[in-house]
Amino acid sequence: MSQASFSNSANSVSSNKNTYGYSQYDIESYDSTGLVKILWIIPWFRRWYVSWINRMLPRVNQITLNRNRVFVFPTARGLLFIICAFCVFLAGTNYSNNLILGTGFLLFSLFMVTIWHSFLNVLGLTIIAGGAEPIFLGEFAQFKVGLKRPSDKPFYALKLLWPNARETLTNIDEDQQITVKVAIKPQQRGYFYPPRLTVETRFPFGIIRCWSHVALATHCVVYPKPIENTIYLGDGHEGQHGDEINFQSNEEFYELKKYREGDNLNHVSWKSFSKGQGLLTKHFAGFQDETVWLDWDAFRPFEHEVKLSYMCYWVLRFEKENRPYGLELPGVLLQPEVGEMHLKQCLHALATFDATDFSKESTQ
Repeated sequence: MSQASFSNSANSVSSNKNTYGYSQYDIESYDSTGLVKILWIIPWFRRWYVSWINRMLPRVNQITLNRNRVFVFPTARGLLFIICAFCVFLAGTNYSNNLILGTGFLLFSLFMVTIWHSFLNVLGLTIIAGGAEPIFLGEFAQFKVGLKRPSDKPFYALKLLWPNARETLTNIDEDQQITVKVAIKPQQRGYFYPPRLTVETRFPFGIIRCWSHVALATHCVVYPKPIENTIYLGDGHEGQHGDEINFQSNEEFYELKKYREGDNLNHVSWKSFSKGQGLLTKHFAGFQDETVWLDWDAFRPFEHEVKLSYMCYWVLRFEKENRPYGLELPGVLLQPEVGEMHLKQCLHALATFDATDFSKESTQ
């Protein structure tokens, strides 16, 4: 297959993965509520839920948080704060103590003002989708997310996180726009579409939580996890070009060496002996081509994902050794080369290879 055919194959895999990626990770992002988990066992509900979520909250490259997109609710600390304020108010009412009543009213006023300040701390924030560098399975993908404020009003204690991932805390108090990296660990190779990003704040006192779920149109490529192995791949093919030498071959003359006891007498250079140069033995060698092929069929006894991890290891090893290598997968053929561009093409082919589609074709 030519380079163009490789590109077509990758594009077709990408188009198949887009819809699947959106649906899969949207589900993962929105199955945390108890009601959804209970109804998730019903097939028609799953189909309806995914369709409704993607229609109501589509993926976008940029979004500005307005009052219809921000949710407000007390935190556990906030609920405890309300209970304490209510108890103070009851105590002041019971004992007719104006000082205690004033303290209760102060606490309620503080709570109401905190709601407003927390809400303003995310209102108008613009979130811009950014990309992420390709990673190997098991590593954290660092997605770039742009944050832009509408005016000179600062934003404090903004928290960004994906579901079940590490959070990122930041402030926007000096620059008009900043870029932060939000980490998440993909669970499978291929095209990774992250779930909806949660943007929240609990500023200033931590008793009110204001948040929003943002679906960003971004993705990254996850390469297979390289697994070291000792599978024999062959050392190339004998030819007239290459740097490796096989002294067991009898192809052509290589050099003369001093005769040693036990050497084949048929290889003795009698012409040199007749010239008085002593007994010399002819040594023959064959040159071996450094080029190797990573063939899918060479790893036949193993499962698909293990095959890809083994091949990924050899791709990295041959690239490190600066040894030309080719890659042959069902439907993909990359000619032997070496270099950063060739390395990216091979890793991309391994990451996006769909073993399921290949199995379907082989059974037809």
